[in-house]
Amino acid sequence: VIMALQMYKDRAGLLQSVLNESYQLYRFGNSNPLVRHTEALHLVLNAMQNHLEDSTLQIAGSASLFYIIRKVAMNRDTKKRV
Repeated sequence: VIMALQMYKDRAGLLQSVLNESYQLYRFGNSNPLVRHTEALHLVLNAMQNHLEDSTLQIAGSASLFYIIRKVAMNRDTKKRV
């Protein structure tokens, strides 16, 4: 999922599918250290920032964020972005 978020950052249609997949991955509490919650958090935030006009992508990103932020200790700047 991390690699797909990086690769498809400019392709809204594919990015939405990746965000839906990340939602499923993080929703079920995957505590595997390879999941890289912090990196995923920043990639999802960047995707949402780059595609503000796409409401379906914003919904998919918000759903992913909901589950990702439960696993990440955020600093003040990251909390502001969220």
